[in-house]
Amino acid sequence: MSLQSFEYLHPADVQGLGLTPERENYLDAYEFTTYDIPHLRDAAIEKYDNTISGFIRKFSNVEQLTSDKYVWTERERRPVTYSDAVLTVGQKNVLTRAAGAEVGYRLHEKVQLHTSLGAGVFIVTTVVDNATVHLGTYDAGSEAILDDYSAALTAVYTYSLGIEVGKGSKGADFTKGRKLPYSIHSNRPAITRDVYTELGSVPPQLKWVKINGQYRWFLAEIDATRENFLEAVEKKLIEGDIPAAGSDAAAAGLQGTKGLFAQIRERGATWLGEISSIADLESLIKHYNKVNGAGVNLFLCNQDQEFAFDELGRTFNSGYGDASALANYIGEYNNSDPAKVLNLGFHGFRYGGYTFLKQGWKYLKENTFRGNDAIAAADRMNFLAIPVGMTPVSEGDQSLAYNPSTVQRNYLTKLAARDYETWTEGGAWVTPRTNGDDSFKVHFLNESLLAAYNAEKFIIGEGVVSVVEGTGTGTGTGEGTGEGTGEGTGEGTGTGTGE
Repeated sequence: MSLQSFEYLHPADVQGLGLTPERENYLDAYEFTTYDIPHLRDAAIEKYDNTISGFIRKFSNVEQLTSDKYVWTERERRPVTYSDAVLTVGQKNVLTRAAGAEVGYRLHEKVQLHTSLGAGVFIVTTVVDNATVHLGTYDAGSEAILDDYSAALTAVYTYSLGIEVGKGSKGADFTKGRKLPYSIHSNRPAITRDVYTELGSVPPQLKWVKINGQYRWFLAEIDATRENFLEAVEKKLIEGDIPAAGSDAAAAGLQGTKGLFAQIRERGATWLGEISSIADLESLIKHYNKVNGAGVNLFLCNQDQEFAFDELGRTFNSGYGDASALANYIGEYNNSDPAKVLNLGFHGFRYGGYTFLKQGWKYLKENTFRGNDAIAAADRMNFLAIPVGMTPVSEGDQSLAYNPSTVQRNYLTKLAARDYETWTEGGAWVTPRTNGDDSFKVHFLNESLLAAYNAEKFIIGEGVVSVVEGTGTGTGTGEGTGEGTGEGTGEGTGTGTGE
């Protein structure tokens, strides 16, 4: 049945209509997945399903999954750059990475190394394996590094300058080398279930909708159960994680699923504290430059972060017309203008080549969940930064572009897609009657996962910046979005992010 119109009726409007429920209308009105006009169906569910999150419905695509595990591949950055390289100087100058991570340099590749006291260009002389290469000197800087150091150098910054070979080079020289520039990621779907039970002799609480001009009814209690179920599905896709080894959940056979937050913590960036200053924005921009970030980023904020953004937006324009304060002027309007003095909030601004949009997120502001005042500041989720603008598509396979996105994958069996399964059993008035009880049950089931493509372009803001008492400077730590400083006598604070 196609859906042309949908209207949710207020109880006061129903009283004067003299409506009488019919036996078959309950399931027809309740099962929105049978309607075949997607945008109208979404409009109906938008009213019918006011979950606390709304993230999946607004920002994610929905696709089907035909296996118990979803594997996807992302193209890595072509210029291979590392900030955790380790150079061991000796008869063979060995280049590795922290924790044995892979080194993607090939034979004859020129590599620029930056150390704390100098820089130099080396060339790869031997590819030992995927995690180890040997380096030879190339310029005066690399010779100086070998002369000055004898111990291993850690936290070395390296990047590729390309391959150079002599005349008459042989193809046999390139039998070993770099892994294909792709990273492989995976996730598993987790099952969410709920059930509503009603006795046949209990007077039902009815609600009414008007679909295609016809009045239809459903049970208010089932409506609430359905809303809680869909909210649980969204929380699974955002907050989901894998059960710890040895936990009761793992012992019970639960496999879990990596939600959006878990994937960002694993492959994206985490900002400590709130964004409240121009220095914070500039740190973010440096991070976006590093990861080839999107040009437009939406920050879904909790209440404190939204206040901080509004305050920051006011400082941008507070000095308009004052030559001594123009350094902080950003934008084309003046908040000191009497006509605009009450319009102190903002939805976005452009700074450093990037556009920043902000929006309060009920998921983080709702007092019954993450917005609860009982949550310690160190444990708060301040914001989720979503890349909504597109980044340039490099040459090659267009399906492996750098464009970030999130996709909900619903498990698809030979019989049904388990995105939203609902069925009824039992009861003397339910057809077919699956048992002889004077009661019935309504079941809900979902089996799904969320895949975050190019998660390095997402940022989550968590916790609070610690305050260092005393005289001196507090600095932020972390690789990625990472440098913030506070100076002064008394106390200094620092912000930073880590990957």
